[in-house]
Amino acid sequence: MSLFEDIEKKIYKYAGRIEEYLLNRYPKDYFSFYIDIGSRGNFNPWHLNYLAKDNPKAKYYGFEPDLPYYQELVDCKKSENLDNMSMSKKGFGTGAPIKTPYGEQETVTITKIIEENKLSVNDRWALKIDCEGGEYCLMKEECKPCVELMKTCSHIAIEFHLETCRTSNNFWTTNQNRMPTDISYVEKWLEDNFSDSHKIYLTDQSRPPPETQGLYTYVIVKNEVMEQRDSLFWSELLLS
Repeated sequence: MSLFEDIEKKIYKYAGRIEEYLLNRYPKDYFSFYIDIGSRGNFNPWHLNYLAKDNPKAKYYGFEPDLPYYQELVDCKKSENLDNMSMSKKGFGTGAPIKTPYGEQETVTITKIIEENKLSVNDRWALKIDCEGGEYCLMKEECKPCVELMKTCSHIAIEFHLETCRTSNNFWTTNQNRMPTDISYVEKWLEDNFSDSHKIYLTDQSRPPPETQGLYTYVIVKNEVMEQRDSLFWSELLLS
């Protein structure tokens, strides 16, 4: 059983479908900027191109080392004139290169993204991380400054992959370092780092076969945002 409230069924009742990130539910231009680690996809309202189009005053930074998906979003940026959206083919990590199907690729840290783009963490900002096992770099010593920055983030959506996700047909999980076999390790890390400053929800988890096993998505919402829940979507969702 999760340490945190499981709101997957409430989301389905509220939205009529699975929406594990909930980033598309905020008012227009609610966030000053949004960092999307693992940006693949361009057809749902929570994908980067949709969010950038619907929130023209916000800045959107996408990172996708899987080159066909990277190019797909670059093409969207051009065809939809999304001047507030930028794409990078860099992966997520400690700064050390990672293997990809296309050769080695640089990685970027949250700290570096913030610094290079001259962003202020005093603004309201959002972060999504879905990078096929690469999320565990956050638990390394080199990424401690990244975690400290994340504590200022208004809304974090992060998907964690367990060792059961390491399959022969998924290059990305196959090439990760060992991932946990039990989600309790992850939840203890979340509790230790975010329970004082944020409310943590489990929004999606593994389903029985033939669905993918070992995926858990958490949404981590800053206390200051939850204080505004009556004027946002949160009150209605949590009462669903």
